[in-house]
Amino acid sequence: MSRQGNNQFGILGLCMRAGKLVTGAQGAEKAIKSGEGVLALFDASASDGTKKAIRDACAYARVEWLQLPAGVLSRETGKSGRMAAAVTDASFARGILRAVQEASKQYD
Repeated sequence: MSRQGNNQFGILGLCMRAGKLVTGAQGAEKAIKSGEGVLALFDASASDGTKKAIRDACAYARVEWLQLPAGVLSRETGKSGRMAAAVTDASFARGILRAVQEASKQYD
């Protein structure tokens, strides 16, 4: 896929630069459980254990989660190997949810 085709996920980079994204499975899980995280994200290629840990933390804290296409999280944040993240700002979370909805419409 071309970079331009995935431009709708650029909001992840903005969120990262604004300091409103906690990356890494352990950091994301901690942010969610502490109530700081308002949206959890994980990469489609994350391990089953990582996915379960994030989903369980989200169930505990009643936080929404999204699975992103493989590689999007690392590419858009500029952090290689990132499999999970937590958004700590509600406005960015809404923007990311909109971006995912737009991306899914593109493939319908």
